[in-house]
Amino acid sequence: MSDTQKRADALETLIHSDGWLLFKEYIRQEWGPEAYGKKMALIVARADKTTLAADVQTMHLATQEINEALRWPDREYQKLQPKETPELSLHRGGR
Repeated sequence: MSDTQKRADALETLIHSDGWLLFKEYIRQEWGPEAYGKKMALIVARADKTTLAADVQTMHLATQEINEALRWPDREYQKLQPKETPELSLHRGGR
């Protein structure tokens, strides 16, 4: 088995594992849209005017990085899948 196939198999196992699905649900609860809104509201309520923009930007960037990390296994798995090649017709002309 090639290294690429081993990597694809490991990613497939991860993606479909109960532990990964639980982890993704936890992250959605902590960093998903509803949690994001609550965290932003807290930042706005607690921040002083001199740090508000930086605090909001930090929260936004952290959320983007977390979401990218969660998407990585699926994206990487898809990259490792063999590309389908269209079947070549041996017939000349139309039918």
